[in-house]
Amino acid sequence: RDGKADLLARLSEGLSVIKATGEYDRIYQKWFGLMEPKAVTFNAVLKYILAIMSVFLGAVIAFFVWSMSLRKQVSQRTKQLEQEIEERKKTEEDLGRSGERYRNLFDSTVDGVFQVDAAGLFTHINRAGARIFGTNPEEMIGTPAANYWRDPSARITYITEVKAKKSVSSYHMLARKKDG
Repeated sequence: RDGKADLLARLSEGLSVIKATGEYDRIYQKWFGLMEPKAVTFNAVLKYILAIMSVFLGAVIAFFVWSMSLRKQVSQRTKQLEQEIEERKKTEEDLGRSGERYRNLFDSTVDGVFQVDAAGLFTHINRAGARIFGTNPEEMIGTPAANYWRDPSARITYITEVKAKKSVSSYHMLARKKDG
């Protein structure tokens, strides 16, 4: 037992020297440090909070920039659409005026003018043309043009010319009036 006390005293003295030099902490950390939970310091918590806030702030800034970009794009596209609408309105007005001038010219000419579709039906005829056939334009629209040809063989010549040229103008024909 006396030897144990002496050994214990020597070990205690060696241990206090190792603790004083910091060697004990280094050895302890090397062998047991991984097993002990580290104490959470205020600086570590603050570091994590700042990192999370930075990511959140970055997301908010990115969302704000994206939102502003979308607003700018919507504003530009709205201006483009407004310009297109104005141009279309102007074009429609011009087209309406042009169509009205065409109708006035079409209706006021003294020559008979008419248009027949691919099925051979009257689609347009002016008053002078309807007078030639002894009727009015409203009665002729939608009726077969063949009803008004005096000579059926001349009609075949006319149709051949239309198919070849896709359109015929200033064509003179012998017509038959509504009453025969």
